[in-house]
Amino acid sequence: MTDVAKPPIPTELSVAPPVTRGEFASVMAYLGSAIPGKAPSATPPGDGQPSPMDAWWTALHDLPADALRAAVKRFIMTADGNDWPTPGTIRQMAVEFRDGRPESSQETVGRIFEAVRRFGIYEPESAKKFIGPLGWAAVKNCNGWAWCCELKSENRGIYAAQLRKAVEALRERELEASLLPTELIPPVRSPSHSPVA
Repeated sequence: MTDVAKPPIPTELSVAPPVTRGEFASVMAYLGSAIPGKAPSATPPGDGQPSPMDAWWTALHDLPADALRAAVKRFIMTADGNDWPTPGTIRQMAVEFRDGRPESSQETVGRIFEAVRRFGIYEPESAKKFIGPLGWAAVKNCNGWAWCCELKSENRGIYAAQLRKAVEALRERELEASLLPTELIPPVRSPSHSPVA
C-alpha cells in the first residue's frame, strides 16, 4: 500500500491578476441566471449614488476571475433556497479557492508533535520547515521550540490544547488578512497602547 500525498499547504497568495470589469459582469450574469429576479441592480438609484452592483464590484474587484467563478459555482451548487448571496459570502469562498483550505488546528498540532518526535530539540530549522509558518508561529507563542521538545507525555493533552488555541488565534488573524484588502484591516493594538480606565 502506498501513501497518498497530501496537497501542499499554500504559503503565498495567488499571483493571478484581479478580475476585469468584463469578467466580473460575466460571473455576475451567471449567478443571476441561477437565481433569477434577485440580482442587484446595475442602475444607480440617482443623486450620484453608486449602483448596488458597484458595491459588489468594490467588494470583489481585487480577486482573480477563476476564484470568483469557482465561488459562484460552489454557491449555486450548495446554497439552500433561492436567496442571493452577500458579497462577503462570495468573497470568503473565492479566497478559500485562491489560497486553499487550511488544515485544521488539530492537524497543525499533530504536525508539531510529529516534528518533536522526528527532529527533537537539536534540529529546529528542520522542524520549522516541517511544521510550516503558522504552526511555527504558534510554537513561538507557546514558549518556543525547546519548550515543545521538553513536554512530558502525561501533560501532552494540556499542551496540545494550548497549542490549538494559539493556532486558532493565529489562523483567525491570517483569515482576516486574506479576506480583506490591506487598507481595511484594523491595526493590532498592543497592550501598552490600551486605553486606561
